Amino acid sequence: MDNSNLNGSLSHFDQVVGQAGRKPKDRMSIWDYFMEAITDNYFDFHGRARRKEYWSFYLFFLFIFLFFLANLLNNFLSTHFDYEEYNMASVFVIGIMILLLFFFFIPSFSITFRRLHDIGVSGWALLLNLLPFGGLILLVMSLIPSNKGSNHYGSSPR
Repeated sequence: MDNSNLNGSLSHFDQVVGQAGRKPKDRMSIWDYFMEAITDNYFDFHGRARRKEYWSFYLFFLFIFLFFLANLLNNFLSTHFDYEEYNMASVFVIGIMILLLFFFFIPSFSITFRRLHDIGVSGWALLLNLLPFGGLILLVMSLIPSNKGSNHYGSSPR
């Protein structure tokens, strides 16, 4: 039996099955981009991320965070400003918010690194957040269109 032919077909099978669950980048929804950011690209600081991928992640992150923040506010208002009851009712919600912040910490850095790479800037520009108005500079940088073609950080994600 010729094992070289069998290995070749298994390799082809692995490639087909590995790509079967993936959508092409141009057909991905904002939910797909969000899920990819928190699963496949959780620790991925290399390569590039287009604007749609970047803003999809932050849009869903914002929705999730605002949902729990609204729940916290609702708990506060429904207790008629009874701080003792409010504290007891909100410990769980605050705990979930803290866990979410820890969970989204790494992917938010990785997608921002890749977004900066997409415009041809080092991911270390993320350190601008430590400066006054640095976050505003990063916001403007995240709105800049992608570099056409390849750059130092890889090929265009389009």
